[in-house]
Amino acid sequence: MTQKVSLLITQLREKEALLAEKESRIKELERQIKKNSQNSSKPPSSDGVRKPAPKSLRTPSGKKPGGQPGHKGDTLLAVETPDTVVNLPVTRCSCGEDLSLLPVTEHERRQVFDLPLPRLEVTEYCLDNVCCPACQKVIVAPAPPDVTAPTQYGLRFLSYLAYLHQDQGIPLGRVCQISSDLFGAVVSEGTILQACQRLDQQLATFVDHTRELLKISPVVHVDETSLRVDGRNAWCHVASTPRLTLLALHEKRGREGIDALGVAPHVTGTLVSDFWGAYLSLSPKHAFCNAHILRELKAISEFDRHRWASEMASFLLDLKEKTASRTSPASEVERQEILGRF
Repeated sequence: MTQKVSLLITQLREKEALLAEKESRIKELERQIKKNSQNSSKPPSSDGVRKPAPKSLRTPSGKKPGGQPGHKGDTLLAVETPDTVVNLPVTRCSCGEDLSLLPVTEHERRQVFDLPLPRLEVTEYCLDNVCCPACQKVIVAPAPPDVTAPTQYGLRFLSYLAYLHQDQGIPLGRVCQISSDLFGAVVSEGTILQACQRLDQQLATFVDHTRELLKISPVVHVDETSLRVDGRNAWCHVASTPRLTLLALHEKRGREGIDALGVAPHVTGTLVSDFWGAYLSLSPKHAFCNAHILRELKAISEFDRHRWASEMASFLLDLKEKTASRTSPASEVERQEILGRF
């Protein structure tokens, strides 16, 4: 009888252990199913048709929208030398008295900041032709380096079109429409692409210099995202600081693409990234992106119901807000207070 009871107890413990293992596995599978781009490092493209509604990771501050009490606003300041001055004379008083011949006591200034009428300015270069009396050869005056055709668009205008397309992300067709609507200039998409390619060539030295500055920056952020280029999948790799940004396209997401950008493996400071393993071995000093940390904390709070996760998220967001509003570094006392709260 005692032997049978012992056997049953052993079997019960084995069943309990197996049940605990299954429950743990079920919980892990449920966790994976519920993961999305807001509570994990998964990209938004993986959310599928049941994409969650966008929700900010910031917690409500309780403040009303708009400028806060004590906030120093930005006021449009008058300039001392306006481009145009329009004098508005006083001719008659409201009582009917003629004031047109009386001296002006003072002027009240009101300035309007506006765009000039959009139009292209045409500059004609007249190249002198002179016949040499010694050899009878006709010598033509040299034109400026950028003037190579009888008619052409200038560098400022082409740079503006390239800026709209590259920096503002406006499609080629709409840039053509802007050119026609604002300036009356009918340009082709090919003209804009040629301007972009020319600008790319002229920026080659600047890009190399930016890459070298990023390598020696104290903190460098790196990331990558997928996109379509000419109908094929590609990866846009980025390395950045608050003042510098370097982008590069590559067909590979991993180490080959990272090396092509030429920054992350050579960073001497702290490398900041998401949790993707390809970045973890690139720098002896590494930090994780706080946006991704907040997502993981949200997942822990939602799935595991740990209170400390939401408290840590609030701490990080509060620290970010205080850091953004500071004009000077924190004192040692403040640092110790922050560490104590942490």
